[in-house]
Amino acid sequence: MSEQLWLLSTALHAHHEGEDERLWDALASRAPACALHVERMKAQHAQMLGHLTELDTALPAWKANPAPDTACTVLSALDGINAALAVHLPDEEREIVPVMETTLTQEEVDWFSEHGRRATPRGHMWTQLGGIMAAQDDPDAWLRAHLPAPVRLMWRAVGRRRYAAQRAVLRRSG
Repeated sequence: MSEQLWLLSTALHAHHEGEDERLWDALASRAPACALHVERMKAQHAQMLGHLTELDTALPAWKANPAPDTACTVLSALDGINAALAVHLPDEEREIVPVMETTLTQEEVDWFSEHGRRATPRGHMWTQLGGIMAAQDDPDAWLRAHLPAPVRLMWRAVGRRRYAAQRAVLRRSG
């Protein structure tokens, strides 16, 4: 379980770092009407970073000693992350994603995809892809739209089973 929480933290850090590095300034300069939303996103990222740092600090102690006090610290960090995401994700989907779709170049979109792949820890690509797939209304349509045929084939032949096995382990341990 601690590895899954570490992977969650790693993914959120990478996602926000990519936005902080390449998205906010581009949106603010190309779509000035979005500047207030961009500032709100930056503030939300700063708040999220506090919760992620709390989780990153708590996980090693919990892994070494899964006692109630260390578990409470992890749960407190997760509560903060969940509360922050409950505000941030709807704001981002409503205010930022539509502007991104009309503002970013294909080269920039490709950079974000590559940034996400590079940030995924070795051996966890199927876990990350499975999580993305699980969040889609139509996973097969998402696969066709976003991944080349060889990767889709690998997902069907290997990735899907590995993701399902990993989820089964989590269910048994939860």
